[in-house]
Amino acid sequence: MASDTVTDLPASFTWEQWAGPPGITMILHLDFNALHFKPNGGRRAQKLVIVAVLTDTHGSFVTGKRTVLELNLKDATFERFAKTGFTTALTIEVPPGSYGVRAVAEDAMEGKLAAASGALQVK
Repeated sequence: MASDTVTDLPASFTWEQWAGPPGITMILHLDFNALHFKPNGGRRAQKLVIVAVLTDTHGSFVTGKRTVLELNLKDATFERFAKTGFTTALTIEVPPGSYGVRAVAEDAMEGKLAAASGALQVK
């Protein structure tokens, strides 16, 4: 629940609102070129832990989501993402209101982190 920005992992976060039920979508964009992948039977393996949290105006936890991405990429797929970057998203449904947001991504192989915080209004 810290609020500092961490940039050990080559990642950026944005928060978007889309049509549909009230909520917020955290978009994570990751640069594969600065990540270390472990060889795994002719593929490149990496494990990423991603967390998105919303807090109320007093900083108390409201809701959040956590996901683990276990990547096991063929060379061609890795090369494509190395050129374009890798993007994934987590959507959290919440009632309209003002929220603090916190996003964290961890490279589970080396323990590198990226983290960012902000504030937003869900309509």
